[in-house]
Amino acid sequence: MVVRQSLVSAGRYALARHITKYGSLYFMLLPAAVLVFIFHYIPMYGIVIAFQDYQPIHGFFGSPFAGLKWFRAMFSMPDSGQIFYNTLFIAVLKIIFGQLAPITFALLLNEIAVKSYKRTVQTLTYLPHFLSWVMIGGIFIDLLSTKGIINHFLGTL
Repeated sequence: MVVRQSLVSAGRYALARHITKYGSLYFMLLPAAVLVFIFHYIPMYGIVIAFQDYQPIHGFFGSPFAGLKWFRAMFSMPDSGQIFYNTLFIAVLKIIFGQLAPITFALLLNEIAVKSYKRTVQTLTYLPHFLSWVMIGGIFIDLLSTKGIINHFLGTL
């Protein structure tokens, strides 16, 4: 019993010394840990809806518990096998083409010899990532409308 207490106290001492030594690193890790908790763990409580006869007016706590009723209903549908196959097939294709297209584009872009053209293409390619879709839609509407720049230029020709 005495040996065990000494091991526990030695472990506590080592932990306290470790936290004292690396406390600033743990403090820097704290905002990331809080964000992960807020945006990844708290929303997982919504999975309760799958096991309830959820009614928005009653919320998570007031809705009656349904157990596996909805899962049984889903798996008993005659098309459930085809639905799962289609879902997996589309997911795999999204992974393949979602990786294949950017990698291919990067390799092709790397082969461009003219630096100014290469940088222009890179800028135009990455520009939508920095603008909202509403702004891009507004730009295209302004460019392509009947009184837009392109139609004005075509009218002068």
